Amino acid sequence: RLLSIISQSSSQQEQRNVSSRRNKKRPNLEGYYDNIAVVGLDCEMVGGGRNGMKSLLARCSVVTLDHIPAQAIGNNKNCQPDSRQNLTSLNQNLVVLYDKYVVPKEKITDYRTEWSGITKSTYSSKNNKSSIPIVSFQQCQNEITQLFASISNKKVMVVGHALENDFEALEITHPISLVRDTAFFIPYMRKVRTKLYSRKLSALSSEELGIDIQQQQQPQSFENPPPLEDE
Repeated sequence: RLLSIISQSSSQQEQRNVSSRRNKKRPNLEGYYDNIAVVGLDCEMVGGGRNGMKSLLARCSVVTLDHIPAQAIGNNKNCQPDSRQNLTSLNQNLVVLYDKYVVPKEKITDYRTEWSGITKSTYSSKNNKSSIPIVSFQQCQNEITQLFASISNKKVMVVGHALENDFEALEITHPISLVRDTAFFIPYMRKVRTKLYSRKLSALSSEELGIDIQQQQQPQSFENPPPLEDE
């Protein structure tokens, strides 16, 4: 009898919960991003340890858009013919907030040059022809932590692909509610039977934008970032 009462009570409670979920209104997102600064994060890694298997932070880049052009907004699914034009429009409004080489915390055993674009000469002030600054890991970590804390008194939303790798390399955390990861965006994931799997960024870029990235000898970050003007 007691089990019957418990079972009936649980059933009724579940029905109330289902009804409550159905009647629950969706949150109003109007003006949600007015108090949020959206940035893109990408880190380049070199290898450390035995056979270069350990990923070490070697470059960190953070970008944002000063505004989103009207012509860049719209359906860009399945490589629309104007996808390249849209991307160009976005690039014209790209603002580089941070882009620096980072001296790894440990000895480099594999520069992963074909993917990172980084060589031994990158860290030599004499041989490095790039205008990109070189900083210590600690300085980079402190600067990124400060940057992600607030931008113009706004919360910072970080967008990227497989961001857990970037956060791990930086040895920082960020509120999950302020993270947007394309590796786990369901429409971009690969479904095999009942399971979802993340896809490579290069595949998404090729299919969604019609642009091939992460080719050999082609670094993923910004090779020649535009200068930033002091506010």
